[in-house]
Amino acid sequence: CARYRRPLRLFEPFEVRTRLLGWDDRAFYLEARFVSLRDGFVCALLRSRQHVVGASPDRVVQHLCQRRVEPPDLPEDLQHWIAYNEASSQLLRAESGLGDATKDQ
Repeated sequence: CARYRRPLRLFEPFEVRTRLLGWDDRAFYLEARFVSLRDGFVCALLRSRQHVVGASPDRVVQHLCQRRVEPPDLPEDLQHWIAYNEASSQLLRAESGLGDATKDQ
């Protein structure tokens, strides 16, 4: 999901600030901010859900940190985005006649 707030001009210096927002039982949630170095304005905000195949996000974090780590509380706006995506997936499954038999992967 991308939100564009203001265009970056050609050759305008910017940096991308990426952070892990958290995870649930199926995926990691990341945010990337495109920040103008001219005035510090966040020109674009990208959010993504990265599914883990063959393991759970909890197991990945535990392996990387060598200990159990509790996931942080997901920001409220991200929770709304997750709910929207799930509702949208349900509608698309219903349209295609799949119902609840097949979940998004």
